[in-house]
Amino acid sequence: QAGIVVAAAALGAAAMRLFNREERKEMKTTRDEAVAKATELEERVKKVESDFFEADAQFEARTDALKKEYETTLKVRTDVLEQELRREKESAIRSLEEAQKLQLEEMRGYFAEETAEMKVAREKAEREKQIARQRAAEAAAKAEAERAARAKRMF
Repeated sequence: QAGIVVAAAALGAAAMRLFNREERKEMKTTRDEAVAKATELEERVKKVESDFFEADAQFEARTDALKKEYETTLKVRTDVLEQELRREKESAIRSLEEAQKLQLEEMRGYFAEETAEMKVAREKAEREKQIARQRAAEAAAKAEAERAARAKRMF
């Protein structure tokens, strides 16, 4: 029986070595697969980072181009609006100047007419005064003549 125990122990030890060898082989395979997977993941991460940086660079380039295009468009639009505003302002100033000229012409006409009417009225009043003085002088001369004629008749 001792021989059987020794044989069983030797067989157990051989089985253990075989099991350990298989287990080690399996562990090595698992480790190799894990390393390969980690390498693959690392490459994927690098690719994603590279794609991200490339996309970011493209975005920045596109953003700069869009910014320049927007600034150019904005500058052109601002210039157009300034020109329109300038034209409208000049047109409004011309319209005001024309209205002012027309108003001044109307005022000149009115004042010329008023001045002429006033001159005619003044001349008329002056003539009426002259006529009144003349009539008064004639009346006074007539009264004086009548008085003189009465005085002659009395004597």
